[in-house]
Amino acid sequence: MKGSRKCHSPIWATLAILLIVPLLSGCGLIFVKGPPPGWQDAPDLEAFALTQPCTESKTLVAIESVIGAAYTLVGGIALVPLIGDGDQPERAVFSMSFLAAGGAFGFSAYQGNKRVNDCRTFRASLAEQRRRDREEDGN
Repeated sequence: MKGSRKCHSPIWATLAILLIVPLLSGCGLIFVKGPPPGWQDAPDLEAFALTQPCTESKTLVAIESVIGAAYTLVGGIALVPLIGDGDQPERAVFSMSFLAAGGAFGFSAYQGNKRVNDCRTFRASLAEQRRRDREEDGN
C-alpha cells in the first residue's frame, strides 16, 4: 500500500510511551483514599470513620515507588551518554520522557504515602477516642 504511512521512528515510539504513562500512573492519587478534610477538628471521629473510609495499606504506594524509580533509572542511564554527545535528539527525547514519567510516578507515590500516613493518624486518633469513651462509660 503506497498511501499508508507507518511511523517507526523513535520519536513516535516515545510519544506513544508518553501517552500511555499517565494511564499507568496515579495509583497514589486515584486509588489511595485519605481521611476526610477537617477530621482533626471534629468532635466525633466515629461519624467520619463510618461515612468515609480511608486506605491504610502502602502496597500501591510501594509498587508505584518502585516503578517510578525504574523509570527514573532508565531515563538517567539513557541520558548519561548524551552529556558528551548532544547529537542524538531521539535519545534525548526518550530519556527526558522516562525522567518525566519517573517524576509523575514519584509525585503520585508521595501523595499516596501522605494520604496513608494521614489515615493511620486518623485511625489512631479514632482508637484513642473510643478508649476514652469506654473509660468514661466505665466510671
